[in-house]
Order: sequence, then C-alpha cells, then structure tokens
Amino acid sequence: MSIVWVLLLAVARLPLLVALLVSSAGFLAADSLASLLIVMGHRRSRQAPKQEGARDQKQAKISDFVEKSRHLTKSLLPTNARCVPDGRCEVKICAVRRLRSLVIAGIAITAIGACGPFCLSGKVTLSNARIDPTYKCPNPARDLPYDVHGSIDVDNSTRNALTIKSMSEAGILVDVHGAWNIGSVGQKYDNKIDNFTPKSIKSGDKTTVRFSLSFNCTNSGPTESTYGDFDLKFTMVTSGGTYTISGANKHRLVIT
Repeated sequence: MSIVWVLLLAVARLPLLVALLVSSAGFLAADSLASLLIVMGHRRSRQAPKQEGARDQKQAKISDFVEKSRHLTKSLLPTNARCVPDGRCEVKICAVRRLRSLVIAGIAITAIGACGPFCLSGKVTLSNARIDPTYKCPNPARDLPYDVHGSIDVDNSTRNALTIKSMSEAGILVDVHGAWNIGSVGQKYDNKIDNFTPKSIKSGDKTTVRFSLSFNCTNSGPTESTYGDFDLKFTMVTSGGTYTISGANKHRLVIT
C-alpha cells in the first residue's frame, strides 16, 4: 500500500506542473487535488497501527517525500501565494490589477488608432466641386435671373479652425448649339458668391460647403434645339490661404 500511495502522490503532482504553464486557475485546481491526497495520507498514517521497524522506515520515507513535495509546491507558487499547514495553497488574483492592465492596453490601442492633431497633414484640401447640371429657361424670358446650386468638399487637416472669408466663380462658355444668341464660345465672366455655408470649419473636420450663384437667361422661342455649356472654376479665400478648384461637371443652359 505504501508504494501505491507514493505513486498516487507522484501522479497527483504531474498535473500541477502542467497547470503552472497554462494558468493560475489550473494550478490551483491541481494543487488542491494534491493537497487533498496529502491530508488523506496523513490521516491514514495517524490511524494505522504501529508496525515493525521495516514498516516504520518505509513510512518515514513516505513522510519525507510528502514534505519535499510540499516544499517544491511552495517554490513553484507565485510570491503572493498563501499556504496552510495541511499543504493547501491559494493564490490571490487582484481583479483591480488585471482591470488596470486592460485599461492601459486599451488606451495604448486607442492612441495608436487615433493620434489626434499629430496625424494632421497641415493642409486644406478642396475636392468634388459640383453644380446643377442643367436649367431650362422658360419661354418667353429676357435676362431672367435663376440660381445654380453647388457644393465643394473641404478637408481642414490643419491645427486651426478655418474661416471662409469669401467665394467667387469664374465661368467660360465652352459650347453652344442651335440658335444660341447669349454670347459666343470662349466668352468669360466672373461672379462673386455671396450665399455659402458654413463660414467656418473646425480643425481636423471634413465638411461640404454649399452655395448658390446667379445666372440669367433669355428665351425668345427658337424653333430648334438650343443650349449652351459652361465650365466653372471656384476660388475660396480663407484664413489659411486662397484655394482654387475646377468644377467636376458642366452647367448646361437649355433654351428649347
């Protein structure tokens, strides 16, 4: 029975060593099992009758093995482990400390993903300037004013708020068809844009500036299909400088 008991103790300690490499929870489970076997062994030894000298020597070897195993267990435990005389040990895991580590890791990941103003390019970028593609002039009409609506995407990648001081457009008649009589191809003109919003863009923000500009048309009722195509270029004067962008599409004024 003594040899069997020694083998049981050895087998009980093997999972302990494996669990230490996996997790503290696994270690505690294995150690509890081993400690239970130790306690049972001590109880059996107290209840067993005294035997002859050879039996006492074997029992002494078993006790020595148990004591060495207990010391090995303690040496493998973390420094915050607490052991009691019967061989059982427990490790206190601080939830606050683990939570703090997770918070620090989360902050680091967030800082890498969103580096704030340090990642700004320091530039103002205008893109996607678009206007109403067509307008049909009613008949009859003579110098009839109408509004052309437009928009420009603005990316303020500077560290300062961007104030839009003024806007203007420069147009050119690039093509005509039919009985067109409102200017000729190549004719240029300039207009100030008074109606635009927003007037300011925060640092790091992207927004769409919307505006409208004034056109006029004359329609005397031609019998054939008549229209003219205009190319437009826009200028934006801001607190960060002056920027110019060409329209992404033409504006067609249809007479008939």
